[in-house]
Amino acid sequence: MPLYPNISFIYKNNGDLTFTNMAKEWDFNTRSFSNGAAYADLDNDGAPDLIVNNINAKAFIYKNNARSVTDNHFLSIVLKGKGMNTRGIGARVTVYYSGQQQIDEQFPTRGFLSASSDVLHFGLGKAKKIDSLNVRWPDMSEQMMKNVFVDTSIRLDMTNASKPVKKELPVNDKLFSSVQIPGLAFTHKEDEWVDFYREKLIPHSLSIEGPAIAVGDVNGDGLQDLFVGGAKGHAATIFLQQKNGSFKQSDIPVLTEEIYLDDVDAAFFDADGDGNLDLYIARGGNEALIGNPLLTDLLLINDGKGNFTKGELPFMSHNGSCVRPCDFDGDGDIDLFVGSRSVPGAYGLSPDQFLLENDGHGHFKIVSDDRIKAFKNIGMVTDASWIDWDKDGQQDLVIAGEWMNVSIFKNDKGYFTDVTVSAGLNETSGWWNCIRALDVDGDGNIDLIGGNLGLNSYLKASLKEPVEMYLNDFDNNGSLDQVICTYQNGISYPFASLDELSAQITGLDKKYPRYSDFGGKTVIDIFGKSAIDKSILKKAVLFESCLFHNKGDGIFEIKKLPVEAQFSPVRDIVVKDINMDSKQDLILVGNDYAVRPSYGRYDASFGWCLLRDTNNEFKTLLPVKSGLRINGDARKLVPIDIAGKHYLIVAVNNGKLQIFQILK
Repeated sequence: MPLYPNISFIYKNNGDLTFTNMAKEWDFNTRSFSNGAAYADLDNDGAPDLIVNNINAKAFIYKNNARSVTDNHFLSIVLKGKGMNTRGIGARVTVYYSGQQQIDEQFPTRGFLSASSDVLHFGLGKAKKIDSLNVRWPDMSEQMMKNVFVDTSIRLDMTNASKPVKKELPVNDKLFSSVQIPGLAFTHKEDEWVDFYREKLIPHSLSIEGPAIAVGDVNGDGLQDLFVGGAKGHAATIFLQQKNGSFKQSDIPVLTEEIYLDDVDAAFFDADGDGNLDLYIARGGNEALIGNPLLTDLLLINDGKGNFTKGELPFMSHNGSCVRPCDFDGDGDIDLFVGSRSVPGAYGLSPDQFLLENDGHGHFKIVSDDRIKAFKNIGMVTDASWIDWDKDGQQDLVIAGEWMNVSIFKNDKGYFTDVTVSAGLNETSGWWNCIRALDVDGDGNIDLIGGNLGLNSYLKASLKEPVEMYLNDFDNNGSLDQVICTYQNGISYPFASLDELSAQITGLDKKYPRYSDFGGKTVIDIFGKSAIDKSILKKAVLFESCLFHNKGDGIFEIKKLPVEAQFSPVRDIVVKDINMDSKQDLILVGNDYAVRPSYGRYDASFGWCLLRDTNNEFKTLLPVKSGLRINGDARKLVPIDIAGKHYLIVAVNNGKLQIFQILK
């Protein structure tokens, strides 16, 4: 129970999937211990009134004056069921008007022993007529009315409904169809390591980043094959496509032997210049510590027939995140950028990043620090892309990550310098998961698309009020502590509760024996200014997934993706013309289930298809319209051609592969 009475909140729907607290403007200014609310049109004026229950006090009744202060219209619907279901519980009513639709369902129950009015209310704004009204009753019978007058109450009787002729939406009207491909069955099984047992203050796990997935013709038969990585203790697999469109699992001994870490990313490329696709597998996890030989990546050399043997790599012990092939030095062979996600056991510290130079025969060496010092310890890298940013014929490097800007590093004959500020990306620090580089709008300039945390989180970030993280060994016990802070009413407070902080930082429970002692304390209050001044500070100012539009001069303009794309973290992006209108569309996948319970897991995405329109804006299709419905904690997405048709394959953490045919 709260110690003090509070003012209740009431939120206005802005019509764009956002809400604004209107408690002050609508006179919700009485402090109370309110613990229940219901609505009903008590005076039958067409505007629902609000009844609020209070502990040890009289109930509040708020009269709704909307009808007298606006000229908005409404429709009230009373449902009459049949049999024991006299109120038509479970009925669904849809109204269509002025190019819009509203849906309401007859479920008046609200919480424990509570209910609101069972009269369905539709606020219609300025619309003066409803084009049509459809009722679907609990027995799936339906009733349709057209040209319904507004500002009235109507009664609908279930006895007047009839069973409809079932009309399924033709599959060709959708863009995707979920399918099964013979032989292409893989289930990713995550191991049971829990990051939060060792690092009690980190916001999410860094050991659950797979599976990796990659597409390429490994046996030279002209058909695309598929690699899918495994989690710790489970083998990765290469599936060979057959001429009839089925797949056959390849027997590769090295993959069944190398099962000690997670496969987090992979890329097919020609490492040794023999014309065959070799395979690089980036591996990681937050369990083994830096220096452990298990934290090494794999290079697999292809004999041209799809048989792979282990190649040689320089020693790199790191929690990998990505591998991006590119001939950065222009000598005709493929080199590699290899990204590192974190320092295991020390979330927040910046691990080493690696640039591997190829001698043309598949032998790699780590590029010296003086050439890559600009990004050697840039941060917690999650993804990267190569682009020719300044159009000088040399490939420059774009890097994104957690607590990082989307950053660009100019390549000058193999030496890299940071040009992030010049590119207009210096205020983009976020929790980036992926970055893609493509000419989205067809103007000849390479744009960037970044997948970020999104907006459906307790954490809110802006330039004025960033999310902050202080890194320090606050209790001097030899382990790094991460104190994440967010702003409330203009003041930055630790996000973690006293219980969470004291579980990681010894002595706090004695300093603050009561929750009331801890409440309202800032990090300076808790740890002292000296300790905070000595801490490493990281900030995030932007959590929206974005399109970075290249204006043609190497300067990028930030355009936030539609609000639906912000419902959950975006983990991977494919840019492709889905509906064959010669415009580049976006397919996004995401979610993150491995999150601290106090943050709440991110699971509000079934994948999104964003179609680009004639105004170069994106229109988001709901899954029921697009046919793209991805279940689970989706991590990777790749296009693949099978038997002359186009497909998307989605790799899901701790789940099965999901396959969608592109129908256009």
